[in-house]
Amino acid sequence: MFKSAISVAAFTLLVSLPNVAQSKDLIDNKNEFIQKVVGKKVAQNDNTWLRMASNGKIDGRVKGIKVTGKWYWQGKFWCRTARIGIIPVPRECQQITLLGSNKLELQRYKGTGSKHNYTMY
Repeated sequence: MFKSAISVAAFTLLVSLPNVAQSKDLIDNKNEFIQKVVGKKVAQNDNTWLRMASNGKIDGRVKGIKVTGKWYWQGKFWCRTARIGIIPVPRECQQITLLGSNKLELQRYKGTGSKHNYTMY
């Protein structure tokens, strides 16, 4: 009986705790992207990061190799063209979701491909 009382108490406590899941905010327009992302360092780690400028330029590093490129907005998606070192990267549009206050989730191929998470500084 004592175990049952503890189980019921634990369940009641868990059910009554506030939802602490990260909020998700789909960024689906250029103005919101500029307000929340542009100018910040968007990084996976010390060797892989990007910074988008308000003039549409991209700079950064991928696995330590210099990245340059351009970004633009198309419909509800962030699009980019880039070079990693001397290698061109094909144009691609991605869905961007803000997770909490400083995390980004980029989903490739207009939200149908793989997801990649970044921290903003």
